Order: sequence, then structure tokens, then C-alpha cells
Amino acid sequence: MTITNTWAIVRLDCYPELGGNADVVSTAHWTLTATDGTYSTSSYGSAGVTLDPDKPFTAYADLTETEVVGWVQDALGSDAVAELEANVATQLENQINPPIVTPPLPWSAHADLTETETEVVELEANVATQIENQIDPPVVTPPVALD
Repeated sequence: MTITNTWAIVRLDCYPELGGNADVVSTAHWTLTATDGTYSTSSYGSAGVTLDPDKPFTAYADLTETEVVGWVQDALGSDAVAELEANVATQLENQINPPIVTPPLPWSAHADLTETETEVVELEANVATQIENQIDPPVVTPPVALD
């Protein structure tokens, strides 16, 4: 299975003015989405970023998503980035091959369903689990301490 990871920036919090510069980014909110073309899952987080006085300042209007994703990944560190990517890969694998299933009760109305009908019921249960996991994710990313 080939997994494609996509990092995206969904919001930037800024200082209105810092060090003579306007709209200086302080926090970047990101999503990491993993997909295999059929299934997808994502993780959300934020990372604090600091203005490096030794590097040229990029005006807010001139920022690119690629540049800010680089800041986020630098702030998180390579180990945390690898762990996040492994976590979404595991979530994706769990969608494809659920570690826990909920078959119909043998005495319920679903007991006499065909295999295809049972698959539909299981798919609905998996979708409900995915929604529940998005509302209350099983994996929580701890905040990153900044120096």
C-alpha cells in the first residue's frame, strides 16, 4: 500500500507588530493527511514558531505554505514528524483492516443479512468510529516546548 502524506497549514496566529515587522507569525496550525487513494485520515496540531533575527524576514503576504510547513516540521523535530506520520499510517491501516469489528448480534435483525449487506453494516460502523475518532482522537499530540 502506498501512502501519501500531505502537510497543510490551516491557520496562522501573528503578532501584529514585532521587531519593526508587521504580522509576525507566532503559531502555525497544521493538518497532516494520509491517503492511499481510497481511504484517508488526518491529524491536527499547532506549533509555535519564533522570529530568527539572523535570517531575512519574509513579509506575511509573501509567505508560502511550503515555507511555513518547513517551520512547523523544524519546530516539531524530525522524531515527532516521523511519529506523526507513523500514527496516521496506523490510523489508515486500521480503517482498511479494522482491529476491532462489530458484527451484528446473532439474534438481531441483521443476523440473516447477506455478506454484502453485512459489509454495508460494518462500513457504517467503521464510518461512525472514524467520526468518533475525529471528535475524540485516540492519539493526542503533546504541545511542543519552545526554548
